[in-house]
Amino acid sequence: MDWWFVLGAIAGVGLFEMTRVGYARWRRRREYDDRVGRDLAGLVVLLPPALQQRVYTEIVMAPPYTGERIRVAMVYDDGRPFRGNPPNVGLEFDANTGELLSVIAEGVGVGRK
Repeated sequence: MDWWFVLGAIAGVGLFEMTRVGYARWRRRREYDDRVGRDLAGLVVLLPPALQQRVYTEIVMAPPYTGERIRVAMVYDDGRPFRGNPPNVGLEFDANTGELLSVIAEGVGVGRK
């Protein structure tokens, strides 16, 4: 009987953690949609001309950097295999106004290992 209790507790903690992380991701995406609201093509035009030449495949919300900034990663395929963090160009926006603060050419971490 004790093993079932332990397994149930572990499952409960896992479910709680998945729910918490999922809600945080949803909240970040909702904040981005409300403040910035740009699709992939709309983000490409914000880049310097040298970075606009890449073929971008998706937008990934980066983990929160600070409460005042929203970070997104524009993932591109450079033809090389990768593990973890995909090759990307990061964009940082003001969380209150949605204004572009900086372009991070070397990319940002997206929380993948």
